[in-house]
Amino acid sequence: MLSPTDIAIMSFFIFLIVVDIVGNILLVYIIISTPKQQRQVRDIIVLNMSVADIMVGVFFFPRHVLRHAFTYPYGVTGDWLCKFVTGGNFSWVGSTASSFSVIVLAFERYFAVIYPFKQRFTLKKVKMTVIVCWLYAVIFMSPLFFVVVYSKAGNSCIEHWTKESEASAFSTLTLIFLLIIPVALMAFLYGRVIRKLWFGKSQSTVRPAQHSVIKSRKTVTKMLLIVTVVYIICWSSDLIIYMLLASSWNSKDPKYSLPEALVLLNSAVNPIIFIVYSQRFRKQLMRILGLRRNDVSTLEGDQCHSTRKITNQPPEEMRVETLSSHAF
Repeated sequence: MLSPTDIAIMSFFIFLIVVDIVGNILLVYIIISTPKQQRQVRDIIVLNMSVADIMVGVFFFPRHVLRHAFTYPYGVTGDWLCKFVTGGNFSWVGSTASSFSVIVLAFERYFAVIYPFKQRFTLKKVKMTVIVCWLYAVIFMSPLFFVVVYSKAGNSCIEHWTKESEASAFSTLTLIFLLIIPVALMAFLYGRVIRKLWFGKSQSTVRPAQHSVIKSRKTVTKMLLIVTVVYIICWSSDLIIYMLLASSWNSKDPKYSLPEALVLLNSAVNPIIFIVYSQRFRKQLMRILGLRRNDVSTLEGDQCHSTRKITNQPPEEMRVETLSSHAF
């Protein structure tokens, strides 16, 4: 029999999982349905991030919802269920890949703004980065597939480390590589970007043609800063609590499940931020929903004939990105 607390927590997880999966699937569809001429290299990173966030929601569902609906089989079968389905290990692989994507986006902004003509995030480089992202996530989280087992006493999945020092080492490394180092890197990268965009040349010395370029870069930077701040807020409590209590971690306990809910919240909020702040994504969403047919035809026409008709200019964000093509 579920307690009122269990029901409340499970309901909260169900809500976040639905928002996460629906929002990220929508963002994935927006990106892949965008004409290739309009896609930016940054979109590949966002696409990778959305796929990772979907993975978080999909595997948090059995971890925090389905486990209430059945009794685990004993022995090896129960252990394997915990390792590959209900233990949430693949959720942590996905969340690690998502966090890696946040860092890559910070580097993309840094090179785009600070070294627009010296460094470029080419499609080939980004594809290689995506591969490295998933290899890193799988390798880093691989210890969980060995230590997560079924506990008959609590009818739940737990982390069973042979030594408490091993649990402490893994949780400390997780805190360092998923929070401390990323925050330090992103603070440096965005610090340079903010200094260049907001405290660089005064507006009076900037050529009129560059105003729209700078405005677009500021908008994109604000969007990614919000993504970064949300990441830091949502991950901090989970990683700190995990480091302190790794040897006794049990997702059935509310004090452990609530920090995990914040990690899921991070994955659920990401697509909302991207869609709200990206004019291209919003217009594509309107096209998908059939709410802005006129804009859609103009958008597609621009892309089909942009090299033939000078008067047919792409939307504001795309014009800016075209002007600063060396930056992307």
